[in-house]
Amino acid sequence: MLQIYIPSTAKNFKFEIAVTDQEKTKRRLIFHSGAGKGIVTNPLHARIPITQLKRDIWMNCSIDVFAFAHFCFKSINVKSIDLINISSSCKLRRMFTMRSPLYDSDIDTSPVL
Repeated sequence: MLQIYIPSTAKNFKFEIAVTDQEKTKRRLIFHSGAGKGIVTNPLHARIPITQLKRDIWMNCSIDVFAFAHFCFKSINVKSIDLINISSSCKLRRMFTMRSPLYDSDIDTSPVL
């Protein structure tokens, strides 16, 4: 979970999560606002587009790392999260992990700026 503020002046927002699976293979999940329209994967990294990115407000960005890794890398089991890298001009208030995924019952359907 990231509590983050991304200004409208920030061009491309990108963050990367590096994980290690149970076979000790290091893999990367790269979330990018300037990426194409689909998920692009190879055996060691996946590029995931971010389309619902709001600017100029504080937001809670929740990512189920285990589910993304399982989907992108064909049924691997994540052992650890090794690195979180944010590559953009932004403000970060908090970063923390949760034991179980966060389910949002109030999905915001307003247009993204």
